[in-house]
Amino acid sequence: QYAGGSGTPFVGFQSGWLDTRASSGAQDQEAPQVAPFYWGIKDVQYNDAHSSPTWKRAMLKKVQEHVRLPKFMDAGNKANFDTTPEFWFSAKGAGAKAHMDTHVQTTMSLQLAGTKRWRLGYMEARKAPYLAMIYHDGTVYQGSSPWQPQFNVTLREGEALFVPPGFIHETLNVEDAEGNCAASVTFQFSVPFAA
Repeated sequence: QYAGGSGTPFVGFQSGWLDTRASSGAQDQEAPQVAPFYWGIKDVQYNDAHSSPTWKRAMLKKVQEHVRLPKFMDAGNKANFDTTPEFWFSAKGAGAKAHMDTHVQTTMSLQLAGTKRWRLGYMEARKAPYLAMIYHDGTVYQGSSPWQPQFNVTLREGEALFVPPGFIHETLNVEDAEGNCAASVTFQFSVPFAA
């Protein structure tokens, strides 16, 4: 479960996994109050500390075998799609806190099931040219003035959203019924390069 901190539980996808509801810690009433589940299968390539010992390279290979690059995209993005898959699963009321990714590639999020609300916004004007990790999960909720996203987008099954680098973004499962999972997969890609 993607809530941050070392006390976040690891949950296998067995019956009842949606009942695990760790607080997201978001300090904004509009933000998701429950943490989503994250399967960062891309991390097995790097022996990443965030990777679970139960995640295997064979799982990534299986994902790679089933990924199809959209026809409108440059064929050079297939390598990006093969190395960047991340799966997100959210119970009702769960989602990722507002944050800005540190990579400089555009992200495509494809909604596999359920309904997810995205709030997106520009970062505030910067006096220094560096960004580092100043927009980690939820930090925008703690500023002197409340975060005001400029865009509010709802994705349903089969729809996709492109998020350029430098955008603060947040997600929330807005399904009406308990037990409905909002599932999505994200990929980063380089062509065309966001500039």
